[in-house]
Formats: sequence, C-alpha cells, structure tokens
Amino acid sequence: MNHLHTFLTFIRKFWVTVGLCIVILILSVMHTETLPEAPVTNFDKFVHFLMYLTLSGVVFFDSTRYLRQAIGKRSVFLGSFLLPVLIGGLIEIIQCFLSYRTGDWWDFLSNTIGALIGFLICMLINYRLKPARK
Repeated sequence: MNHLHTFLTFIRKFWVTVGLCIVILILSVMHTETLPEAPVTNFDKFVHFLMYLTLSGVVFFDSTRYLRQAIGKRSVFLGSFLLPVLIGGLIEIIQCFLSYRTGDWWDFLSNTIGALIGFLICMLINYRLKPARK
C-alpha cells in the first residue's frame, strides 16, 4: 500500500509532466500517413524541438510547485535537461521497433537542443525565484 501512496503522490505532484509525456509518446508512435504534408522541409525537427522545449519547461513548472519557489541547480539539470533527453532517446529507440516509424538521430538531436534551450531558460527563471524555505 505504501508504494501505491508514493505513486499517487508523485502523480499528484507531476500530473502536468506525466500528461505531457503521455501526449508526446502517443504523437511519437502514431501512424503519420494520414497527416497533411508539412509546409516546409524538416518541419518535424522544429516540432521535436518545441515538444522537448515544452517538456523541459513543464518539468520545471511542476518541480518548482508552479513557479512559487526555486529548486537546486542539480534538480533543474536533472528534470529540465536530462529527463527530456532520456525520454526523447527512449522514444527514438522505441520507434526503431515499429514497422511504420523509424528512429532518427536528427530527431534526437532536435529533442536534445529543445531540452537544452529549455534548461537554460529554466535556469534563468530559477535564479529569479524565491529560494525554498527549509
């Protein structure tokens, strides 16, 4: 029962992050044949960049309890950079095993750049937030 309580507490605290991860996973494994043609070449790389920039910010948003208090630099790095990069890499690996999708190093690079820019923005915002009271 204790594990269930811990899991539910995590979900309550990070429900926006969990929801966005589910949306990104669904978008990343869905069939794309029925989608309209992109308006510009490599538009999907821009979409990857935006998804992981957003994920980086959402993890930070949840971690700071909706921008009410600063968190440690290590927590910003782990949540706003490393977690999105790991999720992006895992999804690209999953796509390699789907017959209708392909894993792509350029997508992973776009994910990583989005997470990096998001991390840098989060560091700036975190610097301006009030430190957590102990």
